[in-house]
Amino acid sequence: MIIDQALFGYDGGHRLLASSLPLGPDAPLLTELSDVAPGTIFGNGDGYWTGLPLPSLKRYALLRTWPAPEMSRPGCVWTHALLLDPKILELFEDLSDLQSLASRPKNILDTERYKHAIEMSPNNQRAQHSQPNSEIIADLIFKIYAQKEAVIKTTAPGELVSPLFSVWSQQWPRLRRNFKFQTALTRGTAGTNSIRMDITTSLASSAERLSAAPTLQTWVRAAQQDIVDSRDRELRSFLRKYGADVKKQKASFRPLVEIKLLDKKQEEDTTNRILLILAKAFPSAEDAKKLKEDLVNGDLIPSAQPGLILSLLSDDPTCILPTLNATGLIRIANLDPRSSVEMIKIAELAITSNTPTSLAIQDLLINDIPTSSQAWIIENSSGSIVRFFCKYKPSLVTERAINHLSDEDLIYVLPLIATSSNSLTELMGALLSRESKELIITLFALAPQATAIAVLRKASEFGITRISIWMAELLKRNYLLLDENVLEAASTPDVILECINALDWLSPEVLKAGCTPWISAIAALNPNLPSKKEEAIAAFFTALALHTGHNSGLSVIERFFDTLHSRIIDSDLSQKTIDFLLPHLASVSFFKGWDLGLRLRLSIVDAYVRYNWPRNSFLNLSHKKKTRIMLAEAASETAEGDYYADESLL
Repeated sequence: MIIDQALFGYDGGHRLLASSLPLGPDAPLLTELSDVAPGTIFGNGDGYWTGLPLPSLKRYALLRTWPAPEMSRPGCVWTHALLLDPKILELFEDLSDLQSLASRPKNILDTERYKHAIEMSPNNQRAQHSQPNSEIIADLIFKIYAQKEAVIKTTAPGELVSPLFSVWSQQWPRLRRNFKFQTALTRGTAGTNSIRMDITTSLASSAERLSAAPTLQTWVRAAQQDIVDSRDRELRSFLRKYGADVKKQKASFRPLVEIKLLDKKQEEDTTNRILLILAKAFPSAEDAKKLKEDLVNGDLIPSAQPGLILSLLSDDPTCILPTLNATGLIRIANLDPRSSVEMIKIAELAITSNTPTSLAIQDLLINDIPTSSQAWIIENSSGSIVRFFCKYKPSLVTERAINHLSDEDLIYVLPLIATSSNSLTELMGALLSRESKELIITLFALAPQATAIAVLRKASEFGITRISIWMAELLKRNYLLLDENVLEAASTPDVILECINALDWLSPEVLKAGCTPWISAIAALNPNLPSKKEEAIAAFFTALALHTGHNSGLSVIERFFDTLHSRIIDSDLSQKTIDFLLPHLASVSFFKGWDLGLRLRLSIVDAYVRYNWPRNSFLNLSHKKKTRIMLAEAASETAEGDYYADESLL
């Protein structure tokens, strides 16, 4: 490592005595600064230090000034200037190591060595330094970064040196190479006229210094601790990382420390505090860009990321946050929305715009976050989120999610949901709670069978009045009622009778379909026919079976004949049921026309013969002996029916 140098001293006046490189236009300034500072008190101290950047020379000048009492003229000084390439300042962890490079000449003839650059290695220049005064350190930190005028009161020459080099070492590279200071102890604050220093010092008593010490603010205490405790250098690393691209140097120190403190101790309003700090300290998009990127992407203070993304997604034209990168999106995708209420707000904002960040989050919502998280978001979100998922992930939409949508929204999304694997079946419970006629018509158009099944099932469970508007629309579409899968959902007499009425009882369509579609509905009925409605239903199915036959017709006869016949014998059949049955029973002579029981028995025999139903079934139609005798007599009255007669009963 090569370090240029220069020596200033008295030789017919204070001037440059030797240099390892031409000083150019910076020579007058260095000559002035190398002369004794006005009002300097040397005392027993060993000189003072001055540091400042030299833009024209592209060097940082670190000057050590000693009194030169051996000179003939009073007030003379020696000043050794280290002319450092700014990059060199980045190589030293502790800038106090540079102090060992400053050397006082022995006399006016000892100038030759200052004409050559110094060769050194930072690793070979480590020295033991005394523990700096922590109170002065705190005073330095506060006045450098929080005040315009930074004058440190000290009680003795040289007292400021160790604390100042410690504070300087804490700074990030760019702040280091722009730091201007002078440790000359003066009786006033006159300083130099050519340059305004960030730090100067003046003489004070111990009492004055104590009374002038400010109350330590949290950020000052944190920066002080970073210097005093050499084991804890997290803050220093943080400052080096995020101070690299800030626009304002000294003014950025405090906000950076405050953000670091938020990283260590997060609070409920952490996100808001971060946003306030960023807006005040780094108001342009390019200012502290690395810091903002790591905050938005969750690399720094992860808990604040959701809130920061909400700010990013807002329509605020003054937003200074950068867009998310791939890492930030992955971190968002891994958030459990149940522990991050902001996730729903993020989703709601993201789906309303087409910015790159919004589109990336939309893709994340659809493809990257776990299914369980998607489901939670849907079930706890507003209608806009549900509509979004209906479009892109309809299979995830649940009954609970549907409840967040208006009737108009539902009409819009139903075609989207209908294309998913679960279709609309699983959502019927929520849909049937609505009473929008337009919604009902839409649903019947999209999924007629599933809707009909759901309507009949709910009507059977809760009663027709609870679902009357849906039932009315279903009955208008009575062709659906002859679907075996649909009728299976009808399990109460009221619902079955509504279906029969809608189909106009034994209409041509009903006769064509036969008993087969009704088998499941029949199974739900009580064969003892405890009510008049069930009695009427049994009469309907009996007549249908007599007309259509098949195995399904046989099962109807086997189920209802005995009870229906007993009601006729006991004269317990309602007139309405009798009036319905009569046209569908066998004809007899005028004198026997009154005998409804006989006509039913003859109709049964005729059906068994016509459809070739098994004899064993006929013989077991009733558990009552009297009824079996009457059946045997009816069977024996016809030559073809004789096969079914039980001869033992005749």
